[in-house]
Amino acid sequence: MSQKRNPVLLARISGLQGCLATEKKERKTMTRIIVALLWIFIGTLYAQSQTYPAHTVRVIVPSTVGTAIDIAARLTFDKVSQLLGVPFIIENKLGSFGEIGVIDLMRSPADGYTIICAPDGPLATAPASYLGEGTKTGPYDPTQLTPVMRIFETYFVLVVRKDLPVETAGELLAYGRNHPGLLTFFSGNPSGTLGIGLLNNKGAQIVESRSFAGGEPQGHREILGGIAHGMFSTSFTAKSAVEYEKNLGSMGPTRSPFLPEVKTLDEQGFPEFRELRTWIAVFAPPGTPQEIVQKLNRAVTEALRESDVRQRAEVMGLFVSPSTPEELGVLVKKQLKTLTAIIRETGVKLK
Repeated sequence: MSQKRNPVLLARISGLQGCLATEKKERKTMTRIIVALLWIFIGTLYAQSQTYPAHTVRVIVPSTVGTAIDIAARLTFDKVSQLLGVPFIIENKLGSFGEIGVIDLMRSPADGYTIICAPDGPLATAPASYLGEGTKTGPYDPTQLTPVMRIFETYFVLVVRKDLPVETAGELLAYGRNHPGLLTFFSGNPSGTLGIGLLNNKGAQIVESRSFAGGEPQGHREILGGIAHGMFSTSFTAKSAVEYEKNLGSMGPTRSPFLPEVKTLDEQGFPEFRELRTWIAVFAPPGTPQEIVQKLNRAVTEALRESDVRQRAEVMGLFVSPSTPEELGVLVKKQLKTLTAIIRETGVKLK
């Protein structure tokens, strides 16, 4: 005997099937819309990268007007403006060791119209100081930025008063061990503080006199006035102070072009100074398209080839040192690791 079909149940099943079919169709439509929007977005980015730069580019410089970093940025991007035909406007953004400028960049659109020209301080040293005392890099992670290129390097040299009875870094270390607490070194920048920390970690027992606000000029005045016995100075300034100071060794992997006769501290048996490099570089916000990065890299590289840029930079102790974006990314990661290890080992406080 055949069972009677329930017309109500059949209607419900039919309605459910209709709903499922409608929902499936709507999902397909939504997928098509999402894919179309994605292609539009990609196409827009591609079009922007092809026409970049179409208007004014803001260049954040985390330093005061008239400093070597500020002048270096203006020298470089004045040329870039001429090459690309749009203004590159310098915006000096001060505060908190340069961190405010980097935070501004992190929050900017990834369209190439806001970039930063900054030294290693806020991009490696400051994040390392946070890592050295904890597990985070501070208010931002510099490795998330889009590297464009390194543009300049400078060299720091260990200098002491001429009347101090030492001629090498090793002799200075021995003198400090034999005269605990007698040596006073001035520090006008993080590189100087890190250098003093490394010497003290080997037993130099140097007393640090710190003034990041006073900077190098104050340090040389204190040496000349007999207040300080030494400091870590840029090689350019150290060369001009040879009448009352002597140079014991330079930081970094290579000798300073200004003082090629002065051995590196690494050559003298202090390998921990090898990775203490000081540079100025250009970065874009996280996620900036590589087409834009490459255009910036090519334009800045061409600007750095200009003889007047090189000559005026060298007057300030800066040496043209262009890199690829990839090389700069590796440099930041390596220096961040090195500086963090030094800060943890020496207990140096930079903040």
